[in-house]
Amino acid sequence: MKRFLLMLLLLTGCHTYHPATVTVKTNAGVPVQGAQVTAYPLYLFNPTSNSILFTGSSEILEPFTANGDSNYTDEHGQAIIQIVEGNPMQLRVAAPSHQSYEGIIEITTQKSAYLKATHPSPTLNVTAE
Repeated sequence: MKRFLLMLLLLTGCHTYHPATVTVKTNAGVPVQGAQVTAYPLYLFNPTSNSILFTGSSEILEPFTANGDSNYTDEHGQAIIQIVEGNPMQLRVAAPSHQSYEGIIEITTQKSAYLKATHPSPTLNVTAE
């Protein structure tokens, strides 16, 4: 049984996840209900880099990537998603009648969420904590 559990850990990888609250509002500050917030792994990431949100490497050093997560915003424009610790993830926000937002989200060493827009939406303001 111990051998099976060890093999399972090796095959799935060991990841720690933390909740991140993503808030989606219009540029006028109105919460957007029903926006889909999705986080998924970056495949071209070198986790040995000391700089935050470093994505310039072409090395895939971790054979078993983290799981993504998805949720919809509530009436306050907030969605809680699980983000893996130690690796940045791609974040995509899709809301009806709005151009989609794309960015990179990461859990910092202080266990807070850091978000950087890569393709901001002209009509959405997306934040994370």
